[in-house]
Amino acid sequence: MKRAKTKPLRRTTKVLIGLCLTALTASCSVQENFDRYPAKSDIKPHPGVARATRLPIQGIDISRWQGMIDWQAVKSAGTRFVYIKATEGGDHIDPKFLDNWNGAKAAGVPRGAYHFVYWCRPAHEQVVWFTQHIPQERDALPPVLDVEWNSHSKTCPKRISREDAIEKIRLMLKEL
Repeated sequence: MKRAKTKPLRRTTKVLIGLCLTALTASCSVQENFDRYPAKSDIKPHPGVARATRLPIQGIDISRWQGMIDWQAVKSAGTRFVYIKATEGGDHIDPKFLDNWNGAKAAGVPRGAYHFVYWCRPAHEQVVWFTQHIPQERDALPPVLDVEWNSHSKTCPKRISREDAIEKIRLMLKEL
């Protein structure tokens, strides 16, 4: 279905973009007991999440909002990878990023960094900010973008069109 040019992205749309599937398939073993994951989970998950738990490779995304992470428990739950929020826009670093990055590595959970896109800042500035703040490690998963509308932003009140959002995403991916 084609959308009108001026229609903005849906607020609930969250897209992780990158070459993750190839990297995850190569670096993560497939779980044998699919009905076990996650060992700690939502009692009544959203239908999309419920379907996802039946996929062979399971991972999570986290940020400071999850608080202190017990990385051994995460690994024991069957988690095969984690994406950790590193940055947002061009001036915010997740304060738990390095703790989570190092904790995941120590527990043996493959990890990658993600950037939360801020629609009111140029794409090239966001790429520079992100790449300046993520460790360049050979065992890291490819970086990804978290693409969603932040309806609580006091500094970016306007929505952009779907086409403008896609163009910004393309520019960021090209530069990454």
